[in-house]
Amino acid sequence: MMADVDRLGAACAIAVFAVVLTAPARARCEGLRLALGTGVASRSVGSGIAFPFELTLQAFPAVSISGGAVAADGTIVYAYGEVALNLGVSFGAGGGVGGYSAPGGVVDGAAFHLLLALPIPFYPPDFLSNPVGFVDHPWWVYLLPYYRPTWGPWSGVAHELGVMLKVSREITHHRTKIGG
Repeated sequence: MMADVDRLGAACAIAVFAVVLTAPARARCEGLRLALGTGVASRSVGSGIAFPFELTLQAFPAVSISGGAVAADGTIVYAYGEVALNLGVSFGAGGGVGGYSAPGGVVDGAAFHLLLALPIPFYPPDFLSNPVGFVDHPWWVYLLPYYRPTWGPWSGVAHELGVMLKVSREITHHRTKIGG
C-alpha cells in the first residue's frame, strides 16, 4: 500500500512540476492547453491489462509535458513524467518509478521510457473540412493511440501499447499562423 501512495504522489508531483516549468511561457501569453486523459493498454508484464491516466500541458506549437500513472493488477505500477515533440506524430521520452513483474517477483525502481503516439482529433466536428483550424478551438477531444517501451532494473524491455481518450482545454490563446 505504501508503494501505491508513493507512486501516486510521484505522479502528482510530476504534473505540478510540469505546470510550474511552463509558467514562463504563460507569462509571454503563448498558446497553452491543458489535457486530461485516461484509457486502456496492453502491457508485456503483469496481468497484461493496464489503465493509464495523464495530465498534459502543451505549449504551441509543438512541445508538451505530461505527468501520469499506469494502474494495473489493482495498484499504481508506474508513475512518470515525459516531454514530447508533437509534429503530427508525437515523439517523446521520460522517466518514472515503477514496479514490474519479473520471474523472481516484482522489481521496483527508476525507469526510462520512449513514446510514439498519434493524436487523432474528432472534436470539434469541422476537423475534416478545416484540418488546421481545430487548433484555435477552446476545446478538443482526441484519441491518442500510443506505444511506450520502458527500460528499468529488470531484464529486457517492458512494452505498453494503448489508447487514451483526452480532453484538451485552452488556457491561454495564441492564434495559429501557418505559412507566411
